[in-house]
Amino acid sequence: MLLTVLLACGDGGVAPMEPTDTVAPVEAAMAALAGASGGGWVRCELPSAAPKGMPQVLDGFVHRDGDAVAFLVDEPEGVALLRGPAPTYPDAGAGEAEVRAYTAMLEMARTPFAVARWRQAHGDVRGVCEVSEPVAVEVAGRVEGAEGGEVVGCHGRFRVREGRFTIDTWIGETCELRHDSDPLAEPVVLDAAAPPEVLVVAGRAEARSMEEKIAAKVVVAKAELAAVDEQLGQLARARSEAGDAAMPVLALWEGQARSERARRQEAHDKIVAFQEALLKAYETYGRAPSKAPSR
Repeated sequence: MLLTVLLACGDGGVAPMEPTDTVAPVEAAMAALAGASGGGWVRCELPSAAPKGMPQVLDGFVHRDGDAVAFLVDEPEGVALLRGPAPTYPDAGAGEAEVRAYTAMLEMARTPFAVARWRQAHGDVRGVCEVSEPVAVEVAGRVEGAEGGEVVGCHGRFRVREGRFTIDTWIGETCELRHDSDPLAEPVVLDAAAPPEVLVVAGRAEARSMEEKIAAKVVVAKAELAAVDEQLGQLARARSEAGDAAMPVLALWEGQARSERARRQEAHDKIVAFQEALLKAYETYGRAPSKAPSR
């Protein structure tokens, strides 16, 4: 999930946007962004049991105002799972207790607290949204080409034992899965509303080399940069056509997006530099550094 006006990004985000004392500028900004992106937008009333903070929903612009959440959508009608805020990854010097607390909060954030179903979301016209309780399902799976490891995706990591695994998920969005032995493989798409009898995911028996692992990290880093660049493009298009009411909010979101891009650029440059050093080590010594930089 990308810009949530916490600009959420997997392992954290920036401070919630201000101001939050009025909905009108945010709605004007959402309408302008929907027109610029070719999608739509909705505003959904949250249930009383919703956790505090910015919900995780889809991968676009999201804003919470009190007991309602507004977000961009790609289609006139659809379904999205609403999850609690993603916890911030502990600092490098964090103790064991802090890391355990982060892991527990991450698991809680994976579990949706509601399902949003919308319709009639066309361009800058706000769609109609209905919120209900999530429905959990269990999906059995099999990995072809690997006996162990993990299947990654659908907001979780699922242990593989003797080539088999089970996914605990919820009816709502479709999601993608890959085996961790081949993170750049074509993903398997799961629709939990109509799961196959056995979900088959491709793996590979041989271990990946350090060079392959770093190459995969570089691909991910470039994709994360491209995603923020796409959002900056949407914001620029929206600002060129929006009215005065939307401008302060769009300007604030653009500033947050640029800060997020700078963070992702730093992470990208770090892993690319390691890749270059790795290849140089192969050329010079016939061996590679033993550990990739953490992100």
